[in-house]
Amino acid sequence: MVNKGEIIETSVIAMSGSLRRKSYNTALLRHAALVAPAGMKVELAEIGDFPLFNSDLHDEDGYPEPVARVRRQLLEADGLLLATPEYNRSVSGVLKNAIDWLSTGGDSPLTRKPAAIMGAGGRLGTAQSQGALRIALAHNDVQVLVRPEVLVVNAWTHFDEDMNLTDDRIAEQLRRLLFGLDGQIRLHKSRLQAVVLASSDAILTGLPRLLYEAGYEVTATSDGDWAAAQLESGNVALLVSEPQFVEFGSINELATATGTKLVVTDAVAGFLDQLDGIR
Repeated sequence: MVNKGEIIETSVIAMSGSLRRKSYNTALLRHAALVAPAGMKVELAEIGDFPLFNSDLHDEDGYPEPVARVRRQLLEADGLLLATPEYNRSVSGVLKNAIDWLSTGGDSPLTRKPAAIMGAGGRLGTAQSQGALRIALAHNDVQVLVRPEVLVVNAWTHFDEDMNLTDDRIAEQLRRLLFGLDGQIRLHKSRLQAVVLASSDAILTGLPRLLYEAGYEVTATSDGDWAAAQLESGNVALLVSEPQFVEFGSINELATATGTKLVVTDAVAGFLDQLDGIR
């Protein structure tokens, strides 16, 4: 339980769909960090060094280093903030490429992540690109805020030469958006937290959906060290693990020490019966 007056710390990863040095969308993200609620840290992730999406790269050598870096950042973050320009009535190539890389695999860090979208553009204020972005994020059930909308029309009229936002009305919209995202994150955290630790894509993709429908917020991962760190935090109510992770390491001991319920399984079939036995 949070005591009155206690500040809950949250972390948000921000991504800009524009690589320009004087990008209005990157400037929008910088200002968003200034008006974020107390306790919220907004960190800008670099996605411009991602290679073009090609699953052969992952199949042969694992995720490229820039992709692995941001996947790790996003896994550890509580939320996601996206600023998108509008190119040819849709999302920029750099942002769509990043989503393609981050959305893959049963352990995608995008899955059901609380998120907010904004954009700075021309006469439509990125309305069409934001719509396209929502469709892309729906693949991973990303929990995107519906309101408020931040659509910066004719962006060049709202920033000074140093790319500082000069429009108080837009600044207030940003503040409302960040407070909304903060509320979404708090709601996300208030649900029972579960971690699925597995190497099988069938389990990484199948079990989280079952758990989510059963009332849990779920993170799926194949990183045993990360899962152990989550157990040590004392915030995990349920750990579902493939046998090999329990047999080799301290996962079993950590679950016992922290009072975390543990289900060991190597199949999706019959899992609900196991879950029913410990609830």
